[in-house]
Amino acid sequence: MLIRLYQLLKPEFSNLLSKDQETEIFDLIGRLIQTLSSPEIAIDDRHTPKLYARFLAGLLSKHRRDGATVGRLHPHPPPSNNSSSGDFAHS
Repeated sequence: MLIRLYQLLKPEFSNLLSKDQETEIFDLIGRLIQTLSSPEIAIDDRHTPKLYARFLAGLLSKHRRDGATVGRLHPHPPPSNNSSSGDFAHS
């Protein structure tokens, strides 16, 4: 169901939703992201719910027209890997 709601945010479906419905979809997905990111659900930044929440936030921020949710949906930046061991990309 989440994927179907997300797909409705695509530009080709914009004529099917009112502004209120679009806002409600953003709010629902935003609440899911916050729930999956919460310490009650995600035990750390590498736990699958937290990773999925980060993924959803990235997708949602691409569709948000006013950019208002970007800061709210990305409460913490992704962890950086400072060690060179296991790093496949060399610059």
